[in-house]
Amino acid sequence: MASTKAGKPITSRRTALYRTLHDQVDSSALSNALKTCDKLLRLDPHDELALQTRLQLLIALDRFTQAVTAIESAHSATYKPYCCYKLARPSETIVLVDDDGRERQREQQDDRTAFVLRAQALYRLERFEEARDLFEDLIASTDEASPEVIDLRANVDACLQHLAFVSTTVPNALSVFTAARLDQLENSPVPQLVHHKTNYSRPSASQLVAQAAPKKPRHRRPEHLAAASTPPDEDRWLPKRERAGAEHIRKKEIKRGKIKERLAMQGGTSSMGAAAEAGQTASRKADPKKKKAKGRK
Repeated sequence: MASTKAGKPITSRRTALYRTLHDQVDSSALSNALKTCDKLLRLDPHDELALQTRLQLLIALDRFTQAVTAIESAHSATYKPYCCYKLARPSETIVLVDDDGRERQREQQDDRTAFVLRAQALYRLERFEEARDLFEDLIASTDEASPEVIDLRANVDACLQHLAFVSTTVPNALSVFTAARLDQLENSPVPQLVHHKTNYSRPSASQLVAQAAPKKPRHRRPEHLAAASTPPDEDRWLPKRERAGAEHIRKKEIKRGKIKERLAMQGGTSSMGAAAEAGQTASRKADPKKKKAKGRK
C-alpha cells in the first residue's frame, strides 16, 4: 500500500482531507477549502471530485481567471462560458455556448442555463432584439409560479427600453436639429467647464515678518496684578524641611521621633515583664515534681 512521507497510508490521509473539506464547505470557509483541494490533488492529480470541487470553489470566490485556466475540456460545457461572461468576454461566451449547443443537439440534451447565459451575452453586445426574443422564449417555457419569471421579465423590459431609446428617442432628438443649427453648434466654442482659481499673490517681506513674529496672548494679565505679583522663592529647589521657614516641620518630626522611641521602650519593658511572668509560672509548675522526687527518696 502506498504511503505518504508522514508514514500514513494515502487512503486514510485522503479520507481525513475529504472530511476536513466537507466541514470547511459547510462552514463557508471557502479559502481554506480551496487549500484542502490542493492537498488532495497533490495526493492524486487525477482526482475527479477534487478537480470539480476546486473549480466550483474558484467560481464561488470570483477567481474567474484561475477558473478558466483550470477548466478542462470535459467541464467547458458548464463552467467556461460562465467564467468568460464574468470576465466581460461576451463574444467568446456566445461562441462557447453555440459550440456546446451543437453537441447537445447531437446528444438530444437541453441546457436552460446555456440559453440564459447566451441571452445575457447578447444583451452585453447590444444585440437587444435577439436577447429579447431569447428571454421571451425562456419565459414561455417556464412555469408562471417560478421565481425565475420575475428576472426574465425584468431583462425583457430592459431590452425594450434600449430598443425604444435607439429607435425612437435618439431619432426624435436629432430631427429637431436642422443643418444650420448643427453647423452653428459645431462652430460654437466649447464652454469652459474647468473653473480656474484666481492668481495667487506672493506675500511681501513685511507680511512674512509679521507672520513670523510671536503672537501676543489673547488674555493679558492686568498691569497692577503683574507688578504686585511676588517673586519666586529662592529656596524653592530645597526640600521643605531644609527651608528657612520650616522650623515647625522639623519640630513635628522630632516629636514623632520621641513618641516612637517611647513606644519602643514601652514595648521592650512589656516584653521583658511577660518573659519574667512566664518564667515564674514555669518554675511553679516544676516545684511539685521536685517535691515528689524528694519524697520518693
